[in-house]
Amino acid sequence: MTAARGRPAVSVLFLVHGMVAGNWLARIPSIQQKLDMSNAALGFSLLAAGAGGLLAMPLAARRANRLDSKLLARVFALCFCAAGGCMNVLMNTKGAESERTYGRPLMSSFHALFSFGAMAGAATGALAAARSVTPEVQFLTAGAALGAIAAIAGSRLEPGGVPASWEPFRYANLRGTLMALSLVAFCVLLSEGAIADWSAVYIGEIPGATLSVAAMGYSVFSLAMASGRLAGDALNRRFGPVPVVRYGALLAAAGLLGALAAGNVAGALAGFGFAGLGYAAIFPIVASTAGRQRRTSPPAGIAAVTTTGYLGFLAGPPAIGLLADAMSLRVALTFVLILTGAATMLANAVGLPLRTTASSLARTAG
Repeated sequence: MTAARGRPAVSVLFLVHGMVAGNWLARIPSIQQKLDMSNAALGFSLLAAGAGGLLAMPLAARRANRLDSKLLARVFALCFCAAGGCMNVLMNTKGAESERTYGRPLMSSFHALFSFGAMAGAATGALAAARSVTPEVQFLTAGAALGAIAAIAGSRLEPGGVPASWEPFRYANLRGTLMALSLVAFCVLLSEGAIADWSAVYIGEIPGATLSVAAMGYSVFSLAMASGRLAGDALNRRFGPVPVVRYGALLAAAGLLGALAAGNVAGALAGFGFAGLGYAAIFPIVASTAGRQRRTSPPAGIAAVTTTGYLGFLAGPPAIGLLADAMSLRVALTFVLILTGAATMLANAVGLPLRTTASSLARTAG
């Protein structure tokens, strides 16, 4: 199978991953209301998903060095809820491999499909909430369908792992440029996770907002992310990765500030939309750069930034929940502004150029 034939399979995996996430995130307000949970209790409950992903990512990096990616994709797809972290590393590794093969940025377009999937999943969740479909029924139905699609796509991936001479994942790898990339990932993924987990809750607290309207908060954020990511590769080629990351983070901070200052549904939705545009291309560029580290394998570099980034997902929900209970959700979300600002100061870390080998060009031609 040529690289050109394997690229659509990678695209489908990103799309399905996003749809699974969107289905879940849109129903958080319904679940919180049904279980009568405080913001702090909800935050600690959201900790479990992040913890599972965090534990799975180093394992995925080590397995990807040794096992056939086609086999891994099918196994992870069939047990997706337990292997979301593994799928994350695998998808980004295959995306970085496609970039090396084609000799140009592609990661942002792959992540655009994740965002479109998340938007579609969130819209499905909003519709289900409006029709009074229980989260249990929605999750079982969507999980069965999406798991089957992902398993089929996994069978279309190119086989093979990476050369055994490359260094496997180790936490000691987190130094130098890789440490800087990991810090950017931490700041951005915590910020994205905070908006993903709490935007619907925040909008739901605005007077007059219904559960179905609240569920659309993440849909708007995902649509903006997807739109920005569609343009991300072109912006990367024209202006370079450093300006895209730096000015993207500034736009995200401005959007979030607007959402928190608006105090009404329309203003909050617009602000989250601008935040989505700003964040759109940052993590795809970080993952792409991590996959080009010469002293580590692509899975090891990507696992390093995704693991550190998932620490943000892990710590973010309970931290925001505790702050929200102590003060207010609006005040708690201002913490995200500080982290987004920090990402602008670390933007130089993504300046590693894309290198293409002659063998990669030959594979593209084949």
